[in-house]
Amino acid sequence: MSLRVVPLNLTEANLLVALWHRHHTPAVGHRFSLGAIDDSGVAHGAVIVGRPVSQHSGSAHEVAEVTRLVTDGTRNACSILYAAAARSARHMGYTRIQTFILVAEPGTSLKASGWVSEGPAGGNPWGHRPGRQSQSLGVKERWVLHLNPPPRASFAGRSRCPGPGDAPVVAGPLFYLGVGSDAHWLATSDVPLFISRRRLQNRRTFPRAVTRWVLDSGGFTEMHKFGEWRLSSSEYAAQVVRYADEIGHLDWAAPQDWMCEPSALAMSGRTVAEHQRLTVDNFVDLRQRLGLLVVPVLQGWDYDDYLRCVDLYAAEGVDLESERTIGLGSVCRRQAEGDIARIIASLMPLRLHAFGVKGNAFVANRDRLVSADSTAWAYQARYNAPIPGHTHKHCHHCQVYALRWRRRLLRRLDQLRLPLDIG
Repeated sequence: MSLRVVPLNLTEANLLVALWHRHHTPAVGHRFSLGAIDDSGVAHGAVIVGRPVSQHSGSAHEVAEVTRLVTDGTRNACSILYAAAARSARHMGYTRIQTFILVAEPGTSLKASGWVSEGPAGGNPWGHRPGRQSQSLGVKERWVLHLNPPPRASFAGRSRCPGPGDAPVVAGPLFYLGVGSDAHWLATSDVPLFISRRRLQNRRTFPRAVTRWVLDSGGFTEMHKFGEWRLSSSEYAAQVVRYADEIGHLDWAAPQDWMCEPSALAMSGRTVAEHQRLTVDNFVDLRQRLGLLVVPVLQGWDYDDYLRCVDLYAAEGVDLESERTIGLGSVCRRQAEGDIARIIASLMPLRLHAFGVKGNAFVANRDRLVSADSTAWAYQARYNAPIPGHTHKHCHHCQVYALRWRRRLLRRLDQLRLPLDIG
């Protein structure tokens, strides 16, 4: 069933609260209310957003609070309404939106919409406001989503993880150097790294990272070798948690996305739309298991495919504009830099990470990306002579070569007199 969000007045929203809410009475007031209806105009849910109920929750001019949310049980209605409430609050200028649920409730829809639990909060009876009756039902859990964040800070010129005393400077894209085959780089390199799960999955022990890094799911190899994912989402989530705990400094992990290159489609026998649907479904599942450690990825091939993928996330209640990082897939094998630029421009103002983007495309789109990664140095090294004095035939597994290649790439940005976050 397809749902869309419509505005409601308080009376309309309260009718649905009275009909469906298990323990709350209709709300006294609101800032705004929204409903979820199907193509026939039948209502399947409503959300009421007001000022903070507690006087200690922040300024009513900065904090919005979901005071009621009800549905008839229709799939994804809760997530859609939470995401729509956050979008509306953001556009109205609020810096934070919050809600309280019973500790016995799992918060699944909130997790899927990117909200974060701040733990138990309140739950004691209150009735000090004239005309207000306590509706406390025990200890509750506060969930929040930060809106309208300040411009992202970068740490230009640094070669380590930023510390608490570091002063932020001008924003710029973060570049993760793709690791070839040696996971031990995590323990020896002081620059941000990008490493595939396939480099870690057969190890019994792991190096302790001394730098920030990103975990790639290895989806490209899965698609081109097997035409499908042979690893379940629960197994993948368990691996991610282990790597985060035992290696440390993990910025985020990619989901088990389905690439949309023609070669990947030929292996799977599926369509672009099917790959997109599988990508979004996997992200929603992993977000419930991993929280914000996993980021959404947009997949597609033609220009309009990516916009349709955005719509698929919205239909699942995922507010992409609130995400700190969104992966942009199926661009690493493209030769037309103009196509990449057009796709990236169409997705603004989303905070995009370009997977495996070539050096020229990275430089050309430096103002529209929050980050990117590349292992192009290994391909270049494979077809060139080794560094003088190196005894191996080629430097495609060589950390020294990779770091020199990285410095040359970042120097191109320096020559343009543009700031760059290099970790």
